[in-house]
Amino acid sequence: MTAEVEPVARGGRGRRVRRWGVGLVVLVVLVAALWVWVVGPVRVPSTAMEPTVVAGSTVLVVKVGGVERGDVVLVGAVSGGRLLRVIGLGGDRISCAGGRVSRDGAVIEESYVASGSATECAAVTVPDGEVYLLGDNREAAKDSRHEGPWPLGDVSGRMISRLWSDDPRQGN
Repeated sequence: MTAEVEPVARGGRGRRVRRWGVGLVVLVVLVAALWVWVVGPVRVPSTAMEPTVVAGSTVLVVKVGGVERGDVVLVGAVSGGRLLRVIGLGGDRISCAGGRVSRDGAVIEESYVASGSATECAAVTVPDGEVYLLGDNREAAKDSRHEGPWPLGDVSGRMISRLWSDDPRQGN
């Protein structure tokens, strides 16, 4: 009786290791590209968005897509930028009366505004291609009340989640 021996595939294990290695490198490059161009963490340096996001928190910002009223957006560079809330888009008429903000004559319900804050602003119609931004902590925020509407091109991302905070009031 003669035993038949199957030939050993040449490079079988080495080929699998190379494939896994190449796959791992491609995965790392894709994740890094997403992190750089699509989403990324941003440390919040100011109290402008309290109580929604306290100073010292780190939030996750998506760097693509449009913005809508109510979104919390990053204006300026990922490092050194600031978070503010979108109150008005191009064509909206923003005004303040009695400490409350109105859009196109209707008072905006702002449950996120810091307790005790009263909003004062000059009436303005937001130009097309720009956004009117306010901080939730109106006493501390430097926003559209002071600097006017921002060009949409200055909005570098939209907050999608709070990752962690050094402040025990916000938990992790």
